[in-house]
Amino acid sequence: MEDIETSSIKTSQIKQLSDLFGKTIIPEQVIGSKYGSLKFNPIVMPDFSENKLDLEFLNEHFKDILEIVETDDLFRKHDVAHRLAILKSEWNVTKYHGILDNNSGLYRFLQDVALSTLCRMIENNVLFDKMAWLQKHETFIVDNIESGCFTSIITWNNKPVTDEQFYRTTVY
Repeated sequence: MEDIETSSIKTSQIKQLSDLFGKTIIPEQVIGSKYGSLKFNPIVMPDFSENKLDLEFLNEHFKDILEIVETDDLFRKHDVAHRLAILKSEWNVTKYHGILDNNSGLYRFLQDVALSTLCRMIENNVLFDKMAWLQKHETFIVDNIESGCFTSIITWNNKPVTDEQFYRTTVY
């Protein structure tokens, strides 16, 4: 039986949002060096079927979610996920007069996609000027450090990367 947490996505089989639940949106990546190995944990799409607000937002932005899944371009994945996280925050406040919980649900998933892709671009030397990108995204990184989320997306030598380590060294 196929493990739903690591099952790959066949984009031709995606007909509706629920086809993505439990699927790996961004696969695991391991980068080795003489000092050890850096592992980017896979990002898996949670099942949002029980959360009506998140499900409504996802259905409204289904094409954007598909773009995250279908593109191999880390810049594009990052931009779409980051934009959707901002929209989700505004949407909760405007449409439902709600306060966004930054550590749960759809917002956390979108932030994890954006953060993981940013870190992968830094580590894989995709960025022309890493320092400029870090400065551009400083607020985003600091907000996620304060939320304690790096430990779920990155490990170094099989140990979670702590937020303090990331912040102190700028890159892991």
